[in-house]
Amino acid sequence: MIPQKGAFFDVAQPAVNNPEKTGLAYWMDRALEQHSKLNGNWSPETVHDLRVALRRCILIADLMRSLDPAAGWKPMRKAGRRLFRQLGTLRDTQVLAEWVQKLGSPDEVSTAALIEKLKAKYGQDRVAAQSAAREFDKKQWRLWSRELASRFRHVAADKSACEALTLEIWETVRDSHRHAQKNRSGVAYHRVRVELKKFRYAVENFLPSMYSSGRPN
Repeated sequence: MIPQKGAFFDVAQPAVNNPEKTGLAYWMDRALEQHSKLNGNWSPETVHDLRVALRRCILIADLMRSLDPAAGWKPMRKAGRRLFRQLGTLRDTQVLAEWVQKLGSPDEVSTAALIEKLKAKYGQDRVAAQSAAREFDKKQWRLWSRELASRFRHVAADKSACEALTLEIWETVRDSHRHAQKNRSGVAYHRVRVELKKFRYAVENFLPSMYSSGRPN
């Protein structure tokens, strides 16, 4: 069924940052919690919140692969990324539809036609996302959560190692920003945004006391 205006065009509200809610165990549990809400509820808020949780799990796995290569970070990351990508496609359609509604005139034939096309695409994207959600192995995810969360806590307890890790990410941000200033392309600035988000999540999860004092939005 094609969602009506209230469900299709609602804006997902960003979650309020709480520095105490950090770490791999929290975000892996959060992913399971939000996944359970997908059953019958594919609202922009639910899709957004699940993607936020998965993104943080994927980032932590990316960083931990170099620090703890013997653990099963790669398969966890792969499982999270597949669902994350399918939800991203669905979310892009939701956002695009929202902007069409905001910027287009309801009296214009082209606006109505575009909205109808987006509704059809939304239906296709939702089917693909539902398939990815069904294939998401929650039992395996819980096993990874117990195993990998303890390994994460062990590494995160080494503050000097975490500081070195986040400093390395910050240097990547700085290099990307310099490149964007020279290049001035949308792609380059998007890369800066991605790297900044990676840095933010690294501080949030590996240096939570510093994240708490900074209180980023």
